[in-house]
Amino acid sequence: MFDLEVNDKSANINSSLEVLEHREALRTSNALEILSNYDIVVDAIDNAPSRYMINDCCIVSGKLTVYNYKGGPCYRCLFPTPPPTTACQRCSDSGVLGDIYCLYTGVIGCLQVKIRGKCLQCEACGENSEFSRQYFKDFDYEKFTQSPMSTSAPVKLNLLGNDSRITTKDYNKRLSEVSSAMEQARTRKADVEGERPNLYVICRSGNDS
Repeated sequence: MFDLEVNDKSANINSSLEVLEHREALRTSNALEILSNYDIVVDAIDNAPSRYMINDCCIVSGKLTVYNYKGGPCYRCLFPTPPPTTACQRCSDSGVLGDIYCLYTGVIGCLQVKIRGKCLQCEACGENSEFSRQYFKDFDYEKFTQSPMSTSAPVKLNLLGNDSRITTKDYNKRLSEVSSAMEQARTRKADVEGERPNLYVICRSGNDS
């Protein structure tokens, strides 16, 4: 886990939040103990072995997660066989798409879950499943998915300082200023030297954006 001042940034969004940091990698050896302290588990993982592991951990411990809601299908019901490693890359490799795309895929995913339904032969939650807590601890998810849970070395981030960043509120304000200035320039009959409006050019860079 890399430190991005999670507590401070979360408090700026919602001051009533209490963030408890777990400074260890989530593995089968500690997942049951860690997740047992929470009622709802949000799956925001970008790799297949961790996603299967979280799903199975919630099944055997009776926790509510993205899947397996009120007897609905779990992740293994939808994907009993892991996808090819080339079809399931990490955000650091394939990049991150915008919020609108994520919204659409979330809606489509909900519809898929509703249409697919629970698999009675599912290895984790099926009628004759023998997926116990001990079986979970001994299960090799990296071998099952043929992909690692984490990269060999943590990604070193080179973040901009606070004085070089812009908040969404300031960004929206700047856009309003640009729109207003451009409108003034279009309606002005004569361009007087020294009275040209200030324009902001917002550039986008980054290979993984």
